[in-house]
Amino acid sequence: MTQAGDGEHQRAIKRELEEFSEADRKRFEQIRTAQIAKHGKETPEQLHSVLHTIRRNVYERQGLEGIKEGNFARFRDARLGLALLLEEEAEKDAEKLRKALATHLEVCYIDINGPQEGTTRERERYNAPPFEPHKSLLTSGIVNIANGYIERLGLTRAETKALFHKHNSRHLSHLHMPLSIDEGWNQLEPNLVFKRE
Repeated sequence: MTQAGDGEHQRAIKRELEEFSEADRKRFEQIRTAQIAKHGKETPEQLHSVLHTIRRNVYERQGLEGIKEGNFARFRDARLGLALLLEEEAEKDAEKLRKALATHLEVCYIDINGPQEGTTRERERYNAPPFEPHKSLLTSGIVNIANGYIERLGLTRAETKALFHKHNSRHLSHLHMPLSIDEGWNQLEPNLVFKRE
């Protein structure tokens, strides 16, 4: 790796560390120390990869906490964080690009269902549901990213629909959202662009 490449990784590491909790920063420093002990030096590219692993764990933990609390807006934000992380990793890897697309489509499906803030306990006080599709807001930026991935992967409408169904059935069916996966696809599909049918 060139010195310029090392500097790029160092800057990215510094930026990401600022967003970590104290416990996650300590975990990173332990891994950094172990890497120096093993290799006799710091390898920024590997450390940056470690940061991504820690970030992935943070987003997954936040998502689970959001579900446990019944705060589905928090769950949605954690899934978006994961989708954006996958986007960073997907640059030249078609499989990661497919996962990034699937996770962006998942966020769209969550958005279409109108995830509400607040915990289950807070909503019970006001008899408010966890999802309100009539208050949904489909984010154009996320749809645009998904369209870019569809184009880069050269996916047809049928292939994208199959990916949407498979991914959301695996990751979201336990949430029992008001709109079925078919209904979610029917609302999302008009916003998607396909160069190949």
